[in-house]
Amino acid sequence: MEFFVPFRNLWIGLGILYYDLLALALRAHLPWLLFMLPWFILLAALLLNALGNPDFAEAVRETSFHPLELLGLPLLTAVTMAAAGPATAALYDVTWKLHDQHQDPSWRGFIQSFRTYFWRGWAIATIDICAFYALVLAFFFYWNQGELITQVVAVMVTYPVIFWFLLQPFLMPALTQLDCSIVQTFRNAAVLAVSSFSVTIAMLMVTLMAIAVSLVLNFLIFLAAPTALAICGQLSTRMLIERVQGRTY
Repeated sequence: MEFFVPFRNLWIGLGILYYDLLALALRAHLPWLLFMLPWFILLAALLLNALGNPDFAEAVRETSFHPLELLGLPLLTAVTMAAAGPATAALYDVTWKLHDQHQDPSWRGFIQSFRTYFWRGWAIATIDICAFYALVLAFFFYWNQGELITQVVAVMVTYPVIFWFLLQPFLMPALTQLDCSIVQTFRNAAVLAVSSFSVTIAMLMVTLMAIAVSLVLNFLIFLAAPTALAICGQLSTRMLIERVQGRTY
């Protein structure tokens, strides 16, 4: 059954980790984590602000944010994605080359992939995250109007939110395997996401499972989770690409 393909691919990823743990930890995870630090710091600051600000919940209910907040968050996201976006693309590229071409990971290879996918990785990550901000803001805006018709619109907004989540496992694999433009990457990821809902749902389950385990066992985020997910995503995406080859190019 196709549903179990991502779980099998995750097992393959863990097997690759077992044999190349030190090389991946020092030459793929470490540079990825360093480039991700600004994004992690921004997320932590947002979380602390939400938990420590008594007016935050009221602002969400009333959808009454300061214009600087509405402009500042996308701007800060764009700045942090200049490192996080290309680094994530580089992680996917390095792990795919290790599996597909038996090319050992290295700092030089990671930096080369980072430079290759810098503009596209940055743009895709920024557009992706900011689109999520806009969808969440639209949901609360329409829901908080308190009228039936606007709340129906809010419910309709949840459908693109769901599709946004379905798209996530395929963005970076589509970019690194098909090596196409920004618009084509989003289009190809959308085609792959709807080509097999069972694989897509399983990919989301694998991702959530890895995140949950990493939250309990924090060291896994440094040693296993990112690379295992990258390999799993690349293998699952390759299977779907071969199925819809004529529509993704």
